[in-house]
Amino acid sequence: MNAELNIKLNGISCGVVSQSRSGNITIQYDPGYQEDQTPISLSMPIGQIEYPKKVALPFLQGLLPDNENALRSIAKRYGANQRNPFSLLKHVGHEVAGALEFTSGTVEQPMESTRLLSESDIETILKEKINEYEDGTVGTSTKINLSLAGAQAKLALRLNADGSWQTPSGEDISTHIIKPVPGRWRNLDIVEHQTMLAASYLGLNVAQTQISQFGATQVFISERYDRKKTPEGVLERIHQEDLCQALSVPPSKKYQRDDGGPGVGEICRLFQGIYRSTEQKKVASEFFRALVFNVAARCTDAHAKNYSLILGQRSVSLAPLYDMSSTVLYGLPQKSAMSINSKYKFSEITSSDLIFEAKRLKLEPDWAESVIQETNVNLLQAFSDAGNQIRAGASNAHPTTNALLNALSDSRR
Repeated sequence: MNAELNIKLNGISCGVVSQSRSGNITIQYDPGYQEDQTPISLSMPIGQIEYPKKVALPFLQGLLPDNENALRSIAKRYGANQRNPFSLLKHVGHEVAGALEFTSGTVEQPMESTRLLSESDIETILKEKINEYEDGTVGTSTKINLSLAGAQAKLALRLNADGSWQTPSGEDISTHIIKPVPGRWRNLDIVEHQTMLAASYLGLNVAQTQISQFGATQVFISERYDRKKTPEGVLERIHQEDLCQALSVPPSKKYQRDDGGPGVGEICRLFQGIYRSTEQKKVASEFFRALVFNVAARCTDAHAKNYSLILGQRSVSLAPLYDMSSTVLYGLPQKSAMSINSKYKFSEITSSDLIFEAKRLKLEPDWAESVIQETNVNLLQAFSDAGNQIRAGASNAHPTTNALLNALSDSRR
């Protein structure tokens, strides 16, 4: 007999994940789930077919940390199988990215009662998270049964109207994601915040972010764009998926540059399958603007998993941009995560190469050229304005903001 996980989307039962004794994993929609409702993934249109492992497994993997040590920590805590997303989601699938919940009739997922956290409490939990991602240690200060995708240590908490933080539990879902700064990436919080602000100054739709500190631990905080308040003030989930999930690509293949993962061609074909033609063009246009910015700003980590789509019934839109960091201060090879007309080195990518990708995305070359020119002309000023904003709100000078601007300027000569 197959083991099963029930799937809810925005609190409505929509399907089931099945795992056979041999380990085969499939996903199937509930018979009553209608075609005009929100799909689990663009890789799984609503219907009565059973989606096979090659589709189901990458999607489930994309809901879990993209870090072997973090997966090992979850497995140790619950006695689960680190290599089996079904086994892990039985325990941490109550809250994931987007609007999905995974529940099992055989495994309870009791989250500890929500509690207010002091600054010291949060610093302790963050240090434990760093250890979980670095060596698989199991933290003991709190148990939060949710899953956050990505390779960096992070914590999801709920921010209250009075500015206090609490652990999420049940319907008290998380509102913000807090990332401590890894020791080997000094001031990454400032760099990421400056990059995100610069993108917003250039008109890109980005997640709302801030930098802060809990005790001696520097953090980068993102407001969850996959959450919204109803007119009655109730916090609800918004469904989303990253482009790897939409393309049935496992997180281990997220880089085209290093892993042979998705590039603009595959993403273009995905966008062409969006139900409404007006949304096809809008999503492609916003993606292209982000692609141009990531090349101009030397963001080496802009792989397919760092772009997401928001799904609502038959509507599809590009999610606010996130995880955008210029890496010119860190001595990394200055290469794009995705090929731009078969080129990866930023120094070799020209406007013509970007226009080539715009054409693949079915966008007008003249419009694409104007986007490229606008970005190139205004990029350094946007980073300067972002640095000024950070310094204006800081208790110290944050010299990193000027160092990033200078290094970015040098890289573009």
